[in-house]
Amino acid sequence: MLANFLGIPPGVSLRRTYGNRGTSANGNGLSEILANHDFINSIVDITSDDVCVGNSPVYVSGLSSISSPILKQRTEDICAALNKIVRWAAVDLLKHGLSMYVFHSYEDRVAGRVKASLVPFVEDVKIYMKRDGSIVFYDTKDRVVENVLVFLNYSKESLVKIESGSHDNSMSDAEWDEMLYEVTPEPIQLKNVSSVAQDLYGLERSMYSYRNKLARIVRFITVDVGNSQGERTQEIIDDISQTINADSQSLQPTMTPNTDFADGISIHPHRKGIGKPELVENVPDFDISKMADLDYTLGRLFLATRFPKTYADFNTNLNETTVSLIRGDIRYARMVAHCRFNIEDTINNWFRSSSKELDSSDVYFRLVKLPTSEDTDVVDTLTSFAEFSNNFIETLDNAETREAALNYLQSMESLLDDTSNLSSVQNWFELMRSYINDKFDALDRDEENAAAQEAAALEGLGTSLPADEGAAEDAVAADMAAAAEEFEAPPAVPE
Repeated sequence: MLANFLGIPPGVSLRRTYGNRGTSANGNGLSEILANHDFINSIVDITSDDVCVGNSPVYVSGLSSISSPILKQRTEDICAALNKIVRWAAVDLLKHGLSMYVFHSYEDRVAGRVKASLVPFVEDVKIYMKRDGSIVFYDTKDRVVENVLVFLNYSKESLVKIESGSHDNSMSDAEWDEMLYEVTPEPIQLKNVSSVAQDLYGLERSMYSYRNKLARIVRFITVDVGNSQGERTQEIIDDISQTINADSQSLQPTMTPNTDFADGISIHPHRKGIGKPELVENVPDFDISKMADLDYTLGRLFLATRFPKTYADFNTNLNETTVSLIRGDIRYARMVAHCRFNIEDTINNWFRSSSKELDSSDVYFRLVKLPTSEDTDVVDTLTSFAEFSNNFIETLDNAETREAALNYLQSMESLLDDTSNLSSVQNWFELMRSYINDKFDALDRDEENAAAQEAAALEGLGTSLPADEGAAEDAVAADMAAAAEEFEAPPAVPE
């Protein structure tokens, strides 16, 4: 709609959302106009709300490890300043891939102390990667941009190799030789949206044009002038036209103001039906919800932005138990996590680079994070593994012999087939073998200790262990005979 208002032809070719030269924090070109489409902006805003959860998404962990009260207060002030700009940074990373802020200190008369603030830096910059992998920024006056908090997203595809013959006159020869690539910021969410936005724009224009054509009203009046009128045919038409096509300005002003009169209705003469115009209507069914090309284009747009379609359809209510991204799409959750980690790493690296004392501390800036569907999958998988492992260990505990337990384990390894070749599965099998061997080794040691203790007890009573059951009976009979002879007992108990 905006491109149509500006007079930009709908068939013009589009450039990428990000350019190769003269990178701007705000971007430019027709692709930027399409990126600022209300529908696409709504997608980005909803995504930024998931990246930055709550009114104060940035918090500090490990603040108690700072012993200095002044430094602790300073850290809290920086956290408050970050909470004011973190949503801007999230939107810029999703749409442009670059967001820059200048650190300032100001005196708060109400609090009676100096506080910190971050002011957006919106000038055009040139970004280079040096041979050691570090990133440098140059402003429009060819000065190195320093002491600026820069949120940057780029990939290998967005690197432009600097040709050997080229030279930037703003740098010295030695400084220019250190530059290896020119870096182009890459949007996180709108990276592949240019062609889709062009198709969506063209489809909307076609829909509006088709609706305008369907809204056209054809109006005319037919008059049978007959054969006896002769030359008075045109006079009859004029008389009827003056009556039908009333001039709205000639009517009385007592009429309702702003009334739209149907002026200019054409009159067609005919004689006994000869030459009488007939209106043929053939209006096709135009149901926007059943347009396959619109649904296909929107599907491509949701795929390019990795945005769940259910989030954009407010006619469909989400599950009443949905309070986080647990029930959301895992691809969307990973994109949100990528943007969040980019923000966290940038803030922590910038904060720790200010002093060596902070570099070795346990203070970290974090963003509030809600559980995702991937976290739920991990918990469910760990629960299933734990239940399976407990059941299998219970089976091994019920085995009476070492051979039976090892056979259980070998049968399980055979059932898994090639899956058992995974290193993690092999480690589990080795752990189970160690468990079986340790268990039955302990049982064997217990039996040996019990036998040794029984032998020692019998040896203390002056009796040695018999070799077999027959020898035991003979030994008992001999002892009984010896006792009967010593106490002169009768050989048998009388009846």
